[in-house]
Amino acid sequence: MNKIFAWTLWIGVTLAFFCISYYAPNLLSDQGNKFLANFVNENLLSFLGVIVTITLGSAANLHLELNKLQNITDSDFPDARNAIKLSAYWLIFILAISSALVIVKPMLGDDPKLTAICNSLAISFVLFSILVLIDLTSAIFGVPASGTLKKKRTTNSEK
Repeated sequence: MNKIFAWTLWIGVTLAFFCISYYAPNLLSDQGNKFLANFVNENLLSFLGVIVTITLGSAANLHLELNKLQNITDSDFPDARNAIKLSAYWLIFILAISSALVIVKPMLGDDPKLTAICNSLAISFVLFSILVLIDLTSAIFGVPASGTLKKKRTTNSEK
């Protein structure tokens, strides 16, 4: 997935949900949306925990494959490694912020706008996590098979 498309999608959806939270809070508040009332709690953390676990496993697998490719091609793939590392840390950060959101949300009371904003943040975090999962999955499927690559040969002058 194109990163510009993913960022644009995430920012657009997040802004749309914040506008809905402000202008029509009943659509996303706990009073108007029972699914979100029951989801933005420990269920959100469980859901994000599964995504983070799957994605970190995929990132580790991708990292190991890059190690194999590095041995074959003598290239260390710094951009790919940095992108994997950044994705993993973003997911951990989103899980931590979601934990804080789940703790703070009940303290805000029953104000529809405030609960709608909390629920909008939760939806935004879920979407972000799914986009990272899609990005890492497409990266894994983009790694060439090690048998299709030829080992870089060194000549006597390079030694």
